[in-house]
Amino acid sequence: MKARGERNDFYELQKAIADVMSDINGERLKQNARRIAFVAGRIVEDISKKRFGKRIEEDASRVMEISSDIYDRLPDGEMHHLLELCGSVDQLVKDVSGHREAADPKELALLKSVADAVAFCFVNEEQSVEFAHQVMGMVNKAVASRRLEGISRRLPRASDWPIKTTR
Repeated sequence: MKARGERNDFYELQKAIADVMSDINGERLKQNARRIAFVAGRIVEDISKKRFGKRIEEDASRVMEISSDIYDRLPDGEMHHLLELCGSVDQLVKDVSGHREAADPKELALLKSVADAVAFCFVNEEQSVEFAHQVMGMVNKAVASRRLEGISRRLPRASDWPIKTTR
């Protein structure tokens, strides 16, 4: 503007900067979504192939960092469904990496699917809300059934109780 001899309009300049920053932020969100899908896929692959090295812990940590960055970059009140999906990915990563030797194949498949759903939702924004709700419904069912299985394993059985003898 100044080079063309025009007067600087600070409002227009601020608006142009805000538009560029918004575009950069949007692209970074899409990149982070693809990274979550890729890194979660690596975790699933490593555990499936019984490669229990340090990379699983590093990748789990990386997924949580990326999710945190997504949370920080999303505008307030927007795309709440994506935050739910990212939270589900975080929880699944914690669960799977915490008991990697005994990881359930269904849980691994669920992790990969939910991570892919995050990437899908960022690329296909107009369809993302309905799709995210469908995925969250499946996740909630899987988590509820896993909790029920875990609770039933932890419930004491009659054989667990000490037998008291009276004299």
